[in-house]
Amino acid sequence: MFVAEAGCLYPFRRDVRPPPERENAKMRRGKDLHVAIERALLSQPAVGDRPEVLHAYRWATERWSVLHCETPIGIDPTNGTARQYDTKDDIPDDHVAVVVDVHSREAAAVYDWKTGSQFSSFSYAPQVKLNGYAVAALLGVEDVESGLAYVSAHGITAKSWLLDAFDLARQRQQLRLWAAQAPTAEPTPCAACKWCPARAICPAMVDKEAKWTA
Repeated sequence: MFVAEAGCLYPFRRDVRPPPERENAKMRRGKDLHVAIERALLSQPAVGDRPEVLHAYRWATERWSVLHCETPIGIDPTNGTARQYDTKDDIPDDHVAVVVDVHSREAAAVYDWKTGSQFSSFSYAPQVKLNGYAVAALLGVEDVESGLAYVSAHGITAKSWLLDAFDLARQRQQLRLWAAQAPTAEPTPCAACKWCPARAICPAMVDKEAKWTA
């Protein structure tokens, strides 16, 4: 969604198949920590000896009595409805796929674990809004708490936003507009090109990089 928010829908065309993203050490650490936290929350109280996992376990269980982890949600952009699927691969190609890290249905709250610096200049606003909309649409509520939980060996730093009916309606309208434009979208250089999943095959980026190396 970062790329769509920045103004380019090319990666979301059905005929565009981005190659698997190359993992670096930081990405692998983040994935490993996500898995460890999920296991701790689902097999309580076996949290292991990693301080990050212990902090995440305590933070989440002190807030909510019932938790749901790594939930695949598919959003139909034509009408804004959402439903839960067994795996991300089960979500139809014409739906927006979202996997939320941890959420509470009783509290209508959803959070994404972050293992990087909380002082990063990168904006996670598109993810926060999409996660919030996915859970709100799944539960059929008009207000949802959506946020980021930065995990470190020193504890959890959480940032949250309350999305109301107006925010959710605006997100639903945006998804509908993107769905209508995506099938014929052309590559559009934007501020999010650096993080685009289709960067390796995007004609605009391939041409640009060819000029750099010429």
